[in-house]
Amino acid sequence: MIGGKTVMKDGKPLTKRENMEERFFEVVTTDPLRLSSSKTTQGRARKGLSIGVHEERHGSPGVVMAGFHETEHTADWAFRVQGRDLRELFVQAARAMFQLQGQLNNTQPPSHVRDVEVDGFDRETLLVNWLNELLYLQEMNNETYANLEIREISDTHLTARLHGQSGQPNRRLIKAVTFHGLKVEQSEGAWRATMIVDV
Repeated sequence: MIGGKTVMKDGKPLTKRENMEERFFEVVTTDPLRLSSSKTTQGRARKGLSIGVHEERHGSPGVVMAGFHETEHTADWAFRVQGRDLRELFVQAARAMFQLQGQLNNTQPPSHVRDVEVDGFDRETLLVNWLNELLYLQEMNNETYANLEIREISDTHLTARLHGQSGQPNRRLIKAVTFHGLKVEQSEGAWRATMIVDV
């Protein structure tokens, strides 16, 4: 259960398996750069890990909200993301990944700007390559990225600008984003994806 709702995967509710730990943390905000001052609700967390639910409200009734939350998974970390379009989905996926590493609570202004270009064979490959490119830049440049702007995006290509600052995540580092169980799909006016990352 996430926030009182049954988490679904491939049309079926996720069951609680043996040794699976319950984890829940919620962040609701209209400003992703001010997560530290957002309303939060905490429940049980494995080894002190805060699991994120982030929603961006767009003001109009019936409008799809962009956001992300972590789902139960027997290994590594898993989270689901949602956006009104492909651009917003990819931004939310990056924010979810950084949130899990503890990178979105820093209120210091960005000191580095980087332009990136990523390619993939399809939407799924592009999403994995995008997130892994961010992890590579994070490690190589010793930077965290609080603000991301995707300037152009198609099913196989994107260009983006990253605003970051020096420093490493204050939680556990994510090693890589995997293709396991990944599917980018559009339904009911929203784009959705479930990601599993290797830690």
